[in-house]
Amino acid sequence: MDKIKTLLARPLITGIVGLVVGLIIGLPLLGWWLVPVKWKDVDASYLRPDL
Repeated sequence: MDKIKTLLARPLITGIVGLVVGLIIGLPLLGWWLVPVKWKDVDASYLRPDL
């Protein structure tokens, strides 16, 4: 536990850990469950640029 406290006392390490945890939690929860993008009444070229 002391080793974790020592690492989290460094701002760079804390920022990187916060970014990784935020991406792991935020992408599935916000991006895929809570507020996913829903395409409605758009041309197919917006959905697949190679068409």
